[in-house]
Amino acid sequence: MKLILPFIAFNLFLLGISCTTSKNTELKTPVDMTYTIVKTGNMFGAGDEGLNAGIITAMNAEEMNSIVDQMNSVNQEIKESLIPEIHFFDESMLLFVFDKVRGSGGHTLEIINITNTNEAIVVSIKENAPNGPASTVMTQPYIILQMEKAKLPVHLKVIEL
Repeated sequence: MKLILPFIAFNLFLLGISCTTSKNTELKTPVDMTYTIVKTGNMFGAGDEGLNAGIITAMNAEEMNSIVDQMNSVNQEIKESLIPEIHFFDESMLLFVFDKVRGSGGHTLEIINITNTNEAIVVSIKENAPNGPASTVMTQPYIILQMEKAKLPVHLKVIEL
């Protein structure tokens, strides 16, 4: 009898170890997101608009109008409405991507892709230099994008090609 109790206890212990379940953690791979280019261009205020290189999201009309007002603070850059309908911001957001101020014209930004990494939205861009001679005016390239509204933070990644 003395040997049976330790034997039963040991078997119960082994049974308990073998029945443990591990958490099923699903590893998600990054997913490319769809987007629409709303507007591209260059600001000609030599940086006086006060918009640094980077990305700004607009989740509602108030945020969009604030960014547009800043873009228009030196020259009238945005003259038309950026959103097609009043309920645009129910499901969509705008991304304003700004390059640094450049010492000449001809610079552009190109979207490589937009990826949802499950932790952030990553906007990958390429900065294009002018081909051939360029004007000597100071410019700041930008792109405005429309995409599905996301609750994740948005990061900019500059691709050096």
